Amino acid sequence: MFSSLRRFAVSIPGVFLVALGAAAIAPRAQAQDVSQGTKITFKVPVRIPGRVLPAGTYIFTPADFGILPDSQLIEILNEDGTQFVAFIRTVPVMRETVTSSTLLSFAENPKGQEPVLTEWFYPGSTAGHRFLYSARRERRIASEPHIFIAASSDGARLVKDVSGD
Repeated sequence: MFSSLRRFAVSIPGVFLVALGAAAIAPRAQAQDVSQGTKITFKVPVRIPGRVLPAGTYIFTPADFGILPDSQLIEILNEDGTQFVAFIRTVPVMRETVTSSTLLSFAENPKGQEPVLTEWFYPGSTAGHRFLYSARRERRIASEPHIFIAASSDGARLVKDVSGD
């Protein structure tokens, strides 16, 4: 059923089991409004371009500098939106299916390191954001298995691919 997840589980030496991945990275996401703001809780540290986010709750939203949101620049804020955490450059990515859940894609990182957040799709949209990493890390990410997690205010679940099914 989840062939990509089985491949992921087989390639990971005990540290980051699928069961642990489901419980540990399982973000709880909640859409905020039409600005595509999403509150996401990570139960373990997660790598984003340029840094590692400690376990915790964050708001992901397209950056808004007063005129129009910059859909290619994602702003990450703390849980209540009062502190800036990071700006992350992204490129557009598409999926075929619209779902009611936030969809997050993670790449496996070398043993003992944080999972790498690679994509974020807002609920109800086929358009998403692929996070940009250094060329070296991009090559590593491309060769690593990915897991996909559909998350909502009701919880999170592993899914087989970027469609969210």
